[in-house]
Amino acid sequence: MLSRTILAILLPIVFGLLAAVMHYRTLQGQKGEMHSYLVAAERLALGGKLRTVGDGINVANIKLPSTLKLDQQFISTDQAVLYDGLALTRQLEPGTPILRSDLATPEVFRLTAGKVAVNVSLEGVKYEPRFLAVGEPVRFVYEDFEFEEPVFRLTAPFRVVAIGDGTTLAARATDGRPTTICIEVDEELDTDVNAQLLLELIAQNRIVAIAFGARSPG
Repeated sequence: MLSRTILAILLPIVFGLLAAVMHYRTLQGQKGEMHSYLVAAERLALGGKLRTVGDGINVANIKLPSTLKLDQQFISTDQAVLYDGLALTRQLEPGTPILRSDLATPEVFRLTAGKVAVNVSLEGVKYEPRFLAVGEPVRFVYEDFEFEEPVFRLTAPFRVVAIGDGTTLAARATDGRPTTICIEVDEELDTDVNAQLLLELIAQNRIVAIAFGARSPG
């Protein structure tokens, strides 16, 4: 009887360890580009503040294969500054990946230092509204008129800072089709060739579609 009790206790532990090893080997076996995401560097208490810059940083990085497609749930390290100072909605143990849903939504999206917001009209632009989200990067598809045959190209990625009237990190284009979005660009436009091209495309009404799934701009 005692041996059966011990076996009943040990079996779930053994199976759990085997599952963890198999999962680790699966991740190690993934090939391709690796993306870096935020994890808790220490125990983070419910209601505590996330510190991603300056003194008292309480996050670390973990690299995972891009094939896992985690960008919608995890926080990439290149977006860490946007989440600095936000309150945690659950306690996190060291090494736990930090999810967007783990953080209280700020009242207003904050522009990255050195950036300004630019309005982009979506009139006549093809896109899927459900994929638009404040804080996420997008690229714009435009036609290059330098060739006889139609040639379509992509701009550099730009981070969305507003969808219609929505400016919170939780704002998504779920109701109807917003006719405008705001994206952020360098305030030094003279040295930002990507922003110059985008402004030229806006002025000439040459944007034909929005491409999703871009990596965040640096």
